[in-house]
Amino acid sequence: ELRPFLDRYMRGKDVDVEYKSRLYRLAHDLAVSSFGMRQEVYEYWHGGDPNRNRINLLRGYDQSDMMDRIKGLVSKPLPHE
Repeated sequence: ELRPFLDRYMRGKDVDVEYKSRLYRLAHDLAVSSFGMRQEVYEYWHGGDPNRNRINLLRGYDQSDMMDRIKGLVSKPLPHE
């Protein structure tokens, strides 16, 4: 009964309706269902200190390009009005 509407409005360029529907259901299960909420709480509390995890993540990125850009901006003189 709903299949013609799904075929018409949920189709994608290279993705069939059935696959897209399964992806939506998976996203719903992870984001809204009680299983998804329990998983999020578990990972938050058992994944370590959130602040320390953020710091470790930041330290892992190569920041040299951004630091060079910031130093370049700071070293330029301000225009006088």
